[in-house]
Amino acid sequence: MANGELVSVIIPTYFRNEQLIQCVDSVLGQTYDPIEIIIVDDSGNGHANSIIEERSWENIKYIKFNKNRGPQEARNRGIEAASGTFIQLLDDDDYLAPTKIQKQVDIFDQCSDTGVVFCGFESDNKKTLPVRGHRGNVLKEALKFDLDACVTSTMLMRATVLDQMYPLPNTPGSDDTYLKIGLADVTDFEYVDESLVTKNQMSDSREESFGAVKGTYMIIEQYEYLYEQFDESVYLQARSRAIGREMSYLAKNKMWSVRAIYLSIKRIKIDPHPSRIEYIFPLVLLFGKLSFVPSIYVARQVRSWSDKPNR
Repeated sequence: MANGELVSVIIPTYFRNEQLIQCVDSVLGQTYDPIEIIIVDDSGNGHANSIIEERSWENIKYIKFNKNRGPQEARNRGIEAASGTFIQLLDDDDYLAPTKIQKQVDIFDQCSDTGVVFCGFESDNKKTLPVRGHRGNVLKEALKFDLDACVTSTMLMRATVLDQMYPLPNTPGSDDTYLKIGLADVTDFEYVDESLVTKNQMSDSREESFGAVKGTYMIIEQYEYLYEQFDESVYLQARSRAIGREMSYLAKNKMWSVRAIYLSIKRIKIDPHPSRIEYIFPLVLLFGKLSFVPSIYVARQVRSWSDKPNR
């Protein structure tokens, strides 16, 4: 029986004490037991130590680095210190619903061949739920960047499976994409069809940086041997997603960008199944940032409506 086995929750933190308090409280409020919490302070000066002493949290392991090493090194140190049968990697600005871990452990109890159970999440008042059928062998979906609901904080992993990925490499961004492709290569996935995580996109998030763009291109290059196992359309869709990410970064951070316009056209050419929305972006980008930002909101709304019948 999986129920009753220790779950290790690893939380790297970097100068986010206010968010960390809510994050840890959401773990302490879990209906599942037993849980150990490992906080890895990557500030370099023990920034989180004061709130840990003030809050008198129980079942907390606190590890501090003497210099900033990055979130992947913090996760690796947490994995080394973890004793649990299952591992939850949790970003310090994300919060878990009270039944998150219990519901995922229940699935592990029923599916002995499953190494990862993920769930949906909510961000900016929008829910992203697992797509029906994204279970079992999901390597193809992971390589296509199609597992949108499967991100670092929504996953619960068997420690024995995560060990096959250890140590996690230092990347400039897109850590969750690297992780889920690697995991999908070695194990089956399952999901809870609910939103059980609240994700907060902070202004200093690496996922909003150019490092995330570079990281996405690096992932495609690193996993080239896996793409070769599938039809070329899988690789082309991944490239299209990476190009779209760079296009969005440039459009959001520059008032006007020739390269963003070029990328919007290139994306359409290589995407095996371009959506109608993609054809609008070259025109939108002619008017720069002021027209692009609202168009993204509209595009997301249209996608959410079109996705509903597929679930």
